[in-house]
Amino acid sequence: MKPIRKSNSKRPFPPWIFYIQTTYRKIVETTGSMTERLLPKSIHSVTPQGFELKVGLFVLAASLNFLW
Repeated sequence: MKPIRKSNSKRPFPPWIFYIQTTYRKIVETTGSMTERLLPKSIHSVTPQGFELKVGLFVLAASLNFLW
């Protein structure tokens, strides 16, 4: 878990670490955007517990959607 350094860094990582960082970052960004696309634009809830319940159920439904 090391952040990607800027290109003009005085202490750059070796090329093989940079390759691994960019590869895994693409995977994480793609997974996050696909999950975000499946969730609704807004979630109406009155209590914090209701919001947590709805978000958890939406994520569960989205993960089950990938299985089919």
